[in-house]
Amino acid sequence: MINGPAAVFTVTLNPPADHSVSVNFSTADGTAIAGGDYNATLQTVVFAPGELAHTVAVGLLPEPAGAPAKKFFGKLSSPTGAPIWISQGIATLGANSD
Repeated sequence: MINGPAAVFTVTLNPPADHSVSVNFSTADGTAIAGGDYNATLQTVVFAPGELAHTVAVGLLPEPAGAPAKKFFGKLSSPTGAPIWISQGIATLGANSD
């Protein structure tokens, strides 16, 4: 569980499956760096039959006021039970994240 600010990625499955589906979610640095700007995250997302969406929250670390905008990525890999159609999402932190 994350206490404090977080970037939330939504992982969706479409169409729904009649069997379990899993995929690995991991973060990757862009201009934002794990350990300095956000908490590195690696987890397996498991969809039960019929489920369509899961969220993955990535903890954000404090930034000084006026810090420039920074970005990092959420990536999907190693699916079982369904293919990956879009394998990467992006989070923007800081000045331009509103």
